[in-house]
Amino acid sequence: MEPELACVMPDSGVGFVHFLSKENSFSGIGKIYAQLLWGEFRSNIFSMLEQGKSEPYSKNTSISNFDAIKSIVLKESSANNLFQGYQ
Repeated sequence: MEPELACVMPDSGVGFVHFLSKENSFSGIGKIYAQLLWGEFRSNIFSMLEQGKSEPYSKNTSISNFDAIKSIVLKESSANNLFQGYQ
């Protein structure tokens, strides 16, 4: 049986900001954008990333999770990197 490696996402704002701003997989998301994301979505960011880009944003179903995140990070490429890095 092959051992499995699990990545545990941070459960605090400080941990989230540190992880996103230091991890190369999240290119374009530095400390400031990570703080803004946590400030806006808190731990809901994880369910948004898990659900995927095209799912409706729970607090405004007229936009997608992707569009809600993009409204914070401003660049489409940064929002894409966030979703891809989470995978």
